Amino acid sequence: MAIIFKFALKSIREKKFRTFLIIFSIMMSSALFFASFSMSGTVEQMVIDRIKKSTGSAEIMIYPGPKSPSPYVNDRAAMKIKDQADYIIEMIQGSALYKISETEDLNVNLNGYEYDELQLMNPITFKEESNVESFSGRRIIISSNMAEKYKLELNSTLELKIAGLKQRFTIVGIANPTGLFTEDGRTTTAVIPKETLENLYNMKGQATTVYIKPKDISQKQPLMEQLEQLYKRDKTAEVIPMEDIRRQSSTFTIPFMMMVVLVMSISIFIIYTSFKVITTEMLPVIGTFRSIGATRKMTDFVLITQSVVYGIIGGALGCALGVGVLYVMARTLLGPEGIASGFEVKMNISAFNFILSFGVALILAIFSSWVPIVKVSKIPVKEIVLNQIEKTHKKKHWKPIVGLIMAVSVLIIPRFIPRDMAMMVNVLCMILSGVAVSFLTPELTKGFARFFEKAYLYIFGNEGVLAAQNLRENKNMLNNISLLAMGISAILMINTISYSVFKEVANAYKDMNYDIEVNIGGADRQVLSTIGRIEGVQDVYGGYSTYNIELGNGKDRIMMLAGVDSAKFNSYNDIGILGNPQQEIEELDGGRNIIITTALKYKLGLDIGDYITFNMKTGKRDYKITGLCETINYNGQAAFISDKYFKKDMEARYYTDVLVKSEGNIDQTVDHIKERFRDRGIRLITVAEMEKSNNDSNAALFSIFKGFSIMTMVIGIFGILNNFAISFMERKRVLAVLRSVGMSKGQSIKMIMIEALTGGFIGGAVGIIMGVMMISIIPYLLKTIDLPIDMTYDPVLLINGLLGGIIVSLIASISPALKSSKLNIIEAIKYE
Repeated sequence: MAIIFKFALKSIREKKFRTFLIIFSIMMSSALFFASFSMSGTVEQMVIDRIKKSTGSAEIMIYPGPKSPSPYVNDRAAMKIKDQADYIIEMIQGSALYKISETEDLNVNLNGYEYDELQLMNPITFKEESNVESFSGRRIIISSNMAEKYKLELNSTLELKIAGLKQRFTIVGIANPTGLFTEDGRTTTAVIPKETLENLYNMKGQATTVYIKPKDISQKQPLMEQLEQLYKRDKTAEVIPMEDIRRQSSTFTIPFMMMVVLVMSISIFIIYTSFKVITTEMLPVIGTFRSIGATRKMTDFVLITQSVVYGIIGGALGCALGVGVLYVMARTLLGPEGIASGFEVKMNISAFNFILSFGVALILAIFSSWVPIVKVSKIPVKEIVLNQIEKTHKKKHWKPIVGLIMAVSVLIIPRFIPRDMAMMVNVLCMILSGVAVSFLTPELTKGFARFFEKAYLYIFGNEGVLAAQNLRENKNMLNNISLLAMGISAILMINTISYSVFKEVANAYKDMNYDIEVNIGGADRQVLSTIGRIEGVQDVYGGYSTYNIELGNGKDRIMMLAGVDSAKFNSYNDIGILGNPQQEIEELDGGRNIIITTALKYKLGLDIGDYITFNMKTGKRDYKITGLCETINYNGQAAFISDKYFKKDMEARYYTDVLVKSEGNIDQTVDHIKERFRDRGIRLITVAEMEKSNNDSNAALFSIFKGFSIMTMVIGIFGILNNFAISFMERKRVLAVLRSVGMSKGQSIKMIMIEALTGGFIGGAVGIIMGVMMISIIPYLLKTIDLPIDMTYDPVLLINGLLGGIIVSLIASISPALKSSKLNIIEAIKYE
């Protein structure tokens, strides 16, 4: 047994490129699996950290809900459970304007706290402070970023405009930019005494939010149920809504796991083909060992041990690399703004993630090598020793038939699967599409080869005909075509999704027939009229909306419900209404009618004529679905009702958004609106700015996906290099015979290069077929995570996929071509 092990270890050491290829494949698969599997927890942690920056250690919050009689709450009812809580803290949220110059104001988020309570819930660390403990009256704590940017000093006076009146405060603390004072580049936070803000807003003894931390975190749910009874008309919620966060994180993790499946498929293919070569090379030695007493189990055990060694090394390296990949992914998602704002990249890594990823590496190595090992094990020792092994390749007629059935099924099944099964079935269909193409590849290759045989006779002569004929039965070239197809399909799929998303986003913003979105407190008809008279404003529209509205079942939510003015809505928004747009919008005024997106129809299992119930401010209200629309705004999770019923059921007094059409320079119009409402805390954003922000966010996400697809291709390229090397070794004798009957060195090189050119073309073409099959499943897969994106094919991507296959194959063939020109004909003819 020891000598067999020594031989196996020697084989691992000597075959350096093959060892590198197997370990590299396992390493990349386990690394990407580790990063993708850990990404969910990491995204969750990033979201939690953002929430905790402003809420500290609080676990429960109470705030005015849709049925609240007042826009404020207080802690009086909550005090009934004070013996179960570490603290119950009131907070007032307000806003102010800081005048930077004659034409520019800064919006400041004001937080009203009792200083001791704030330090208990979300402690502030100071860069500078002056008697901050006696925090009362006209005192204020600002961030060090604000102090440095606007040259503000400790104990100096800061003038703010609050509720339309100028107020002066003394700066008693300059806080480090952490916790509550972490800024995102768009907002600035300051803290003043709660009592002071109460007086300024004339809301004595009230708050906007009550925060609670239970003494026993395991009793949080029962405590929330008690609070819901105490605050029946207000909203009691978790500060950190884990269910919503998990749902959000799944949007990231599912596409990553799709890429991991592709990477693993290529790795399995590479390890399988490599072990076929390993077992073939070891046959004489296995025969020798078996003839002197070694059992099949012993030789099988040694080969399995060899695969386990690869798995252990690849798994260990993969886990280490996975940490780096996860860090890059998390940092990319956090973005430059998040880093600049003080948010740290915190990876959620557990021992279980390492163990699982290491286990995946071992299983991948053993599973991929099992079939070649078993096949060798079944060969009788007599045939091995006497070299009487018949290399018969039985044509497997069932493969193309099964492949064709799979391909047709993959194209049909996703269209008819119910939502609750769609995720699992669609992922399975993506895997089956790869299996289908691998089964069909030999037949597709033969079809292409027959065509090229005839065409090459006139283009490249006899060398071209030989090259095309070689492709038909050369297993290594078929393997190369399969590897190219997998790599190209991965890159094509990711780039098509990216292209489609950016195109859909661009179309969505084109459908916004206005230039500026304005948010201003207390926006009524008078404000609308005032904006309409501002220089540069062509027209103005006031809309109502509410976000994350709860359905009557208390479980599902809709991201956005809008109340629309039937007279003007269509001239400002094209939401892709199915049917007559104006007629459908006007029908909303006829009663509690609603238009929902086709994505919501799929998600909720509803259709025209059905009713949908909302928990609105005046109670449960039923709306009849009278129309459908197709828009990706709010991820397609949007619905539209008449503004008349919106105001009535949501008790809305003011417009949520004011949309502005500009008749001149948009930037100048923005400046004019800002100047007119500079005392009202107005917020403006142009449609162009919204589109850029959205595209920047999508670009960060797709850069990670593209990195995955490139890694997939890199693994495939190494496999192709290996297959070319193996092919050259196996064909040494054939190449020498051709040379001996008159083929020149140049003709030999020409034949090999034509083989590579043709194989690359076929690989690219099959990759496009496989990519298109996988892409056809993507819209149905995205629907399951509430992303209704239609796929758009870019002809340039298809052409690049074809050219990419040819270039990769040609580059990989250079070394074998040069080696063929240096063959020693006599030695090569004797080669076995």
